[in-house]
Amino acid sequence: MLFLKILGGLLALGFGIYLGLPGEFRQTPEEIEESLGVRRASRKVKRYFTPLDWIRPKERGSDRRRGQGRQPFKLD
Repeated sequence: MLFLKILGGLLALGFGIYLGLPGEFRQTPEEIEESLGVRRASRKVKRYFTPLDWIRPKERGSDRRRGQGRQPFKLD
């Protein structure tokens, strides 16, 4: 029984490593240049409503950045 658990763990580890490997690169350099050369309008972020949004405070990213402020470098 212990052998099967160890074998299953090793198989799961191997499968996880296999899924984490980078995929095959199939674009030619010409296709890359073509796709990078065209400027498209940036997309607007889609906002999804979840039930947790009723609980969560309405805070924007810009409010968080303004609140942090820049701390000067301190020498102790």
